[in-house]
Amino acid sequence: MRSIQRQRAGRALRQLAHTLVTTNVSEAILRTAADDLAELANRLEVRLAQSPHESERRSHWNETHPFTGLGSPLAPPLTLLEHRGGHSIVVGAYSPAYEGIPGRVHGGFVAAGFDVAMAWAAHSAGYAGVTGTLTTRFVKPVPLLAPVRYTATMERVQRRKVFLTAVLTSGPECLARAEGVWITPRRYSA
Repeated sequence: MRSIQRQRAGRALRQLAHTLVTTNVSEAILRTAADDLAELANRLEVRLAQSPHESERRSHWNETHPFTGLGSPLAPPLTLLEHRGGHSIVVGAYSPAYEGIPGRVHGGFVAAGFDVAMAWAAHSAGYAGVTGTLTTRFVKPVPLLAPVRYTATMERVQRRKVFLTAVLTSGPECLARAEGVWITPRRYSA
């Protein structure tokens, strides 16, 4: 069951993260904001689940997943555009909350985007599992706020291993490439 209010809160927290890293307000205003946020966090901490998907009622991918969940304040602004037949397309644009060197997206978030796109490609062909290896080759720095597109393709399956490739582009320009191997657990179905 989706929680519209959790999604709204996740969206507000992502906006807050963006604002926090780009604001130049005074220390006094930041102190007040920090106090208010600490109080809010204490109110929400009534019952913490062991795992965000402890409850069967929540959809982990749509709700609480750290990179795809609409209710997750950590989730980069990426959207699954297409996934079928061993292929996926994920699009978005990274805000300054995901900045590494000035004006550029941190490579860890770029790699995480590949992880998500490849997982969706494997899942669309009926395979699910965990990342065994993920090799990322950075071609050019990824600019903040630029529209980006991850395109992932399942190449082959060898027993429990699913081999995938992906590319990250912005317009016609290739920014990074990746190869990955997903391991399908013995007792799991997509």
